[in-house]
Amino acid sequence: MAKVLSIEISNSLIRICEMDYKKKNPRVYRHVMVSTPPGAINDGYLANQAELKEAISNALTVNKMRGTKDVIFTVASSKIITREVMLPAVKQSSLGAMIKTNLNEYFPIDLSSYEVAHLVLEQMKDGMEAGKYRTQIMAAEKSLVKSYDELTTLCGLRLVSLDYAGNSIFQAIKNEDTASRVMVLKIEEGQTLISIVKEKGD
Repeated sequence: MAKVLSIEISNSLIRICEMDYKKKNPRVYRHVMVSTPPGAINDGYLANQAELKEAISNALTVNKMRGTKDVIFTVASSKIITREVMLPAVKQSSLGAMIKTNLNEYFPIDLSSYEVAHLVLEQMKDGMEAGKYRTQIMAAEKSLVKSYDELTTLCGLRLVSLDYAGNSIFQAIKNEDTASRVMVLKIEEGQTLISIVKEKGD
């Protein structure tokens, strides 16, 4: 079974988890938290890649995770902008082109220096919206994306994906069988992410 390293860098901690990749019930093999070098990151932007490379490489070696080369970085930044939109009932393969065509409607700014991605949260089942896709669109500056790609190369790893922290939380809790709304708080030094999942059928 293929494994992946999931890495999140905050102002104070680097969190590394070695786990199964693309498996319905992934197994966690190893995990570790190490201190982030002072001043090495600022609101998700990497300010000192050399020190981060040293910290990550040492953590992988000491904790025997060197054999896993694929990595997913989770990024928390106030500079990543998101919008939730309802898209028509078309083939999912057509959604990317549709979003690209209508980007100015979702983000009224110049997006020439941004990378844009989307995630289908759910396909509506009932009512007037039946068949439509509730979709989250995310935009991050290309310089932010490039810096994580460069760090991955420095560490001798392969970048599989760059994920937004809000989406990571959603993926972790979306299948929880709850009878009421659930609020998840992710509290860091510089920001707090709040995720609310409504009860099924609400």
